[in-house]
Amino acid sequence: MAALVGLSSVAIPPLGLFIFLPASVILGIHLYRRRQQLGPIKASLGARLGAFTGLLSFAFFLVVSAVAVARNQAEYHEAIAKAVRDAAARNPDPQIQQTMQSLFSGTGGMLFFALLAAGFALVFFLIIASLTGALAATISGTKKTL
Repeated sequence: MAALVGLSSVAIPPLGLFIFLPASVILGIHLYRRRQQLGPIKASLGARLGAFTGLLSFAFFLVVSAVAVARNQAEYHEAIAKAVRDAAARNPDPQIQQTMQSLFSGTGGMLFFALLAAGFALVFFLIIASLTGALAATISGTKKTL
């Protein structure tokens, strides 16, 4: 299920992140609860299970994204460079404009941007999955097992 979430997060970001990721966390908690026969699951365990699912989903997302960027590197580089140029042009401070242009003129700036974007994506995956896991465990704790 994590592979499906990772792949769909690249292909259709809102659907993958807001539908498939929570659905996979809920399914994982349900299956864990049935197999372990623990009865009610605490919210903290649900959050940990969700975080693990989010981490696996992020790993697949990162691999698919890296392959997509590697295949169309020139397009991605130009899109990021254009966004940086536009952002720099909107800033009235000439020193900030020059700093942004110099930062993103070489491959170091692009690598920094890619790592920053990956870090934000990881945090986003973990937050969504952990919150879903805690909520699903809390809600499922009041229901009887099938």
